[in-house]
Amino acid sequence: MPPSAERAPLLFVYGTFMRGEPAHRFLMGRATFVDDGHVAGTLLDLGRFPGLVAGPGRVWGEVWRLEAPELLRTL
Repeated sequence: MPPSAERAPLLFVYGTFMRGEPAHRFLMGRATFVDDGHVAGTLLDLGRFPGLVAGPGRVWGEVWRLEAPELLRTL
């Protein structure tokens, strides 16, 4: 892995940003899949979008390396 890749930010995604889901298209060509992963927390139903907050439980998703850090503004 090139040294610049080691410094590239990592992004944890769940739901529609995961591979095979509708919003995954935003990651294509701008991020590299690293691995499946999980974070501690609870998903809340906020209507159109869920919210991940600290709490009991585990939320499964994927870890991506951002090749284009400006992608965070888009997401």
